[in-house]
Amino acid sequence: TCILTSTYVRALETARIIGQCVGVTPTPLYHLVEVGWPTRLIGKSLFGLSALLFLCRSVVFRNDPHSRYEDAENFSDIFRRIQTSFRYIESLTEAHDSIVVVSHSEYIRLMVLYMCHDERLSLRELLSVLLSVNSLKNGEIVHVEYVGPTPTGTCPWILHT
Repeated sequence: TCILTSTYVRALETARIIGQCVGVTPTPLYHLVEVGWPTRLIGKSLFGLSALLFLCRSVVFRNDPHSRYEDAENFSDIFRRIQTSFRYIESLTEAHDSIVVVSHSEYIRLMVLYMCHDERLSLRELLSVLLSVNSLKNGEIVHVEYVGPTPTGTCPWILHT
């Protein structure tokens, strides 16, 4: 078993508790941190005018890798970070029977969305993630299985529901 975790305190604490139960020390990875909002919006209401403007602009320019809202991540940044996470997880599959990832709900929902998807998101796909605020509860488990490598054009990941 291998435990990978976001470097943020609440994820590290959760990963350490899981690690103590199974006798494994978690590995913190920056790639698993929360989606990067503009610094001035951190801790502010998701329903405030500034946050809504940020979200609207992010959705409209979701497929433009050069579009940037202040110091926030854009969806191209997030996609690259998620792909890096998947490549790292895939590199561990031969050495470990189970890989536990402790991260944040929005990032995990985007990981699942991007699992077998290219970088360009449809409006419907993106809104399904953005409008499901708090749909993944703290401590909730998403079970994903890596079955790869697979032939070109097929997905090496299976989402178990």
